[in-house]
Amino acid sequence: LRPSSAPPPPLPTLLPLLLPLLLLLLLLRPLRAAGAAAGAAGAAGGGAAAGAAAGAAGAGSEGGCPQGCQCLDSPATLSCPGANKMAVPRGIAALGARRVFLQGNHIGRLERGEFGDQVLTLWLHSNNLSRVDSEAFRGLSRLEELDLGANPALRSLPVGALGGLRSLTALHLYRCGLAQLPTGLFDDLEALRFLYLQ
Repeated sequence: LRPSSAPPPPLPTLLPLLLPLLLLLLLLRPLRAAGAAAGAAGAAGGGAAAGAAAGAAGAGSEGGCPQGCQCLDSPATLSCPGANKMAVPRGIAALGARRVFLQGNHIGRLERGEFGDQVLTLWLHSNNLSRVDSEAFRGLSRLEELDLGANPALRSLPVGALGGLRSLTALHLYRCGLAQLPTGLFDDLEALRFLYLQ
């Protein structure tokens, strides 16, 4: 076959074909820009939502989970084992925690009002406890288990330290430095079934 020797069509005859394509491209450009802006806004919103969620569960924010801890639901639990805590985390009462696990930290003393009145289980074993305030557990009438074991620096407990713990069924004081227990320490422990002093 011999190649066609017909010349290409002149430019004016191509314009009617190209003009609709150019118009379509011009119309699509604003839509594409709007879509990109919406996508960026959505990503930013998602990031903000994620940040807000992180803050709510975050590092020491008021009403949130304390830094280095894990907060769980059903039952409400605050768990901070081995989190290098030097003191009881603030805000336990606001969390409504029913189980509080603070074992394996460096907590040295317990003060009044550090735990909410909803707590059923409280583990403080393997800390550096040396002092327990006489009203440290005041108001914890629902507390069922208290573990203060493995605190060798804990050499004494004030008489009223366990006052009002009428629901307490298990008390752990093993491997502490307690030389003696004051008379009347257990007077309010009407439900006590298990006492560990080894």
